[in-house]
Amino acid sequence: RAGLSYVRHNAVVLRVLVFFAIVFVLMAPPGYLTPLMVVRTFGEDVWRLTVNELAFGVGMLAGGGYMAGRTLKFQATALAAEGVVVDLIEKRDSDGSRTWSPEVEYQTPDGETHTYVSSTSSNPPSWDRGEKVTLRYDPANPERVRLDGFMDNWFGPTILGGLGTVFSLVGFGIILAAVRKRRMLAWLEQNG
Repeated sequence: RAGLSYVRHNAVVLRVLVFFAIVFVLMAPPGYLTPLMVVRTFGEDVWRLTVNELAFGVGMLAGGGYMAGRTLKFQATALAAEGVVVDLIEKRDSDGSRTWSPEVEYQTPDGETHTYVSSTSSNPPSWDRGEKVTLRYDPANPERVRLDGFMDNWFGPTILGGLGTVFSLVGFGIILAAVRKRRMLAWLEQNG
């Protein structure tokens, strides 16, 4: 009970768990039905199932790589700035739980002041009013901003890359098991 209360009041943990729940709900049907379809349509050959598993893994790795590439491209061209948290914007989820996102004010080198409300929120707030934060913004479009932290930059690529790695390893594991089984059967036929 205390754990559920903690999760409900900690927006970062809640978001991670909700994200995983959505990913697993969306992945469960294709994860179970696609191998059945492959067997039914193409036969029970292990390599056909392995291609299916590797397709999931490589697809997620590609998605994670694409997201990471966009982050690296943004960071290569973005300028760093120090901002100040001027307010905490309250957000309410559908269940009524409250989280807070920082509203950050920062200046560009031309002296123009901008504000940015982070998409990352938490309960309790991870920031205090008046706290200084580092952010990066696109000099061509100063409204395109990311806080200089893990959640804003690397959370998506990490999740997709991690899941893609697991699926790819399972696919390669199936290949290795099939090769090993084939070699063992050949050895047994030859040596009795």
